Amino acid sequence: MALVEPAFLLFALIACLLYRCASRFESIRPFVLVALSLFFYSTWNPWYCLPITITALLDFNTAWLLVRTQNTRLRSLLITTDITLNLLILAVFKYFNFLLQNAATFFSAFGHTLPPAPFRVVFMVGISFYTFQSMSYVIDVYRGEQKPARGFMEYFAFVTFFPTLLAGPITRARVLLTQLQQPTRPLTDVQGSRALMMIARGFLKKLVFADYLSVNLVDRAFELPRMFSSLEMLIAVYAFAVQIYCDFSGYSDIAIGVAQLLGFTLPDNFNSPYRSESMVEFWRRWHISFSTWLRDYIFFALPPARRAKWRLYWNTLITFALGGIWHGASWTFLIWGLLHGFGLAVNHAAEAVWPRRGKQIPKRLFARMGGALLTFHFVCLTWIFFRCDSLQQVHEILIGLTRWSTDLVNIPWPIPVLIGLAILAQWWPDNWQRWTENRFALWPSTAQAVALSGVAFLIAWTSHTAVTQFIYFKF
Repeated sequence: MALVEPAFLLFALIACLLYRCASRFESIRPFVLVALSLFFYSTWNPWYCLPITITALLDFNTAWLLVRTQNTRLRSLLITTDITLNLLILAVFKYFNFLLQNAATFFSAFGHTLPPAPFRVVFMVGISFYTFQSMSYVIDVYRGEQKPARGFMEYFAFVTFFPTLLAGPITRARVLLTQLQQPTRPLTDVQGSRALMMIARGFLKKLVFADYLSVNLVDRAFELPRMFSSLEMLIAVYAFAVQIYCDFSGYSDIAIGVAQLLGFTLPDNFNSPYRSESMVEFWRRWHISFSTWLRDYIFFALPPARRAKWRLYWNTLITFALGGIWHGASWTFLIWGLLHGFGLAVNHAAEAVWPRRGKQIPKRLFARMGGALLTFHFVCLTWIFFRCDSLQQVHEILIGLTRWSTDLVNIPWPIPVLIGLAILAQWWPDNWQRWTENRFALWPSTAQAVALSGVAFLIAWTSHTAVTQFIYFKF
């Protein structure tokens, strides 16, 4: 059951009503939420419910043991074992086939042939997200930064929370579990209006922008780059940058909106990333829940850079190399992560060599625009590695970009319009969005219904392409 299917909207409506009714009885709220979440997850594959249950049992009991012992060695053993088992489960379901394939290639180079594997592991949607979410809870309990859950079902509701289960945001226990432990708050008119507006915006991003660009240019250009001119390939790279942003941020908007209807407030996961003036700023605006997870649980866990400045750059490279592998078992994802780590390291080095004199000296407009253009195009370059399935495909794309041909016969006119609108929207003032949401909340219910119906009609009228799967469902 994908989030853009009508069936999901019906399910979300029923889920909100059931959970709101169950909120009167605090003891059964977690059970209702777990049942709803597992039903939603089982619509993808009922077997998916088994590994997530094992993960939840492992992490809940590890945290339970951590708070009941003060023995330093035992606590270190518990947290090490828990992290190892979590990563082992993730590796089996996500990287087994990749490792097996590369092992066969390695041995074949020395004249040996590995016997065929007796089975292949089926990838599970959402495993990367709920594994990181569950691991963060155990680590926070170990550090003394999070109180343990009061019971397993309460914790299980946190891990399986269906709006964020498939593709995040990666929600911390101090945000979601804390709200599960509190009485459900009534849904105000402002909160309900904002939630519906976010859901509508998510559908608009996904169906009008992301899917149209994907079906009408990006997929064909990346699969058959020799059929496109250099200018068309450049536009296709820009189109993919817009597609992945609208696709992923659209999912986040829908997830956060549905969570709001259930009574949970989740932090935003995107904040106009393509207006960033540096790579550091980009990762403060792009997939915020993931970048902060990498910072708190990988970067800060590495040896500090107090004595050796080079460790800052080395730690950054390691962190984003692991972040790249998290996306999938592919050399292209590893290179994508290393490129971002390199960009961040250069950013840190530049700040060390040319430090700004405090906050009193604002950047000039020319410098800001130059930084934004440079950052955007560097990110677009890395998106080529992210989008391609192999290094051979990357090579073909890069060759296609350097042929210096300028034909535009393969570019439908709506594509540059959609790209332009999406990029311009990045510069929408932050306070305007909040003002729009507040004004919309003041409208009468009839006017809100008409406006949302208009958005639905616009989506149905403009999105003549087939609905594609969310990109981050693969991770």
